Amino acid sequence: MLALDRHRTLRTLMEAQSERDDERAQDEDALSADQARALLELIGDDEAERRAGAADNANAYHPKHNPDGHDFEECPVCGHETFCAQGMDMWGRVAFGQCVVCSYRRSPRVADEKGFGEHIKWLMETD
Repeated sequence: MLALDRHRTLRTLMEAQSERDDERAQDEDALSADQARALLELIGDDEAERRAGAADNANAYHPKHNPDGHDFEECPVCGHETFCAQGMDMWGRVAFGQCVVCSYRRSPRVADEKGFGEHIKWLMETD
């Protein structure tokens, strides 16, 4: 069936699969954010601050040792500069990775969706 779906007049199965994958990624992102908020509630503000202060970026940029690394970014859930980016969306606007304080995780697929929105917004503002 998938081989037939490659024909230009029949491309519906792959499109439907892609839509299901997008929905699944969004559901997983929402679940990750909910779990991160629950963890923050459990540990409290003092522990979150302590973790943020002690955070070590395992993927920090270094021109010689890790030229593909990234600095910490602000976590969209806890607000600390502790989101350890593992890579960027295809437009270079939104990172995927995990927060070392609250454990929120953003997938590459969700980063691509958010990055596309940011890219379109930027294009509209530059006109």
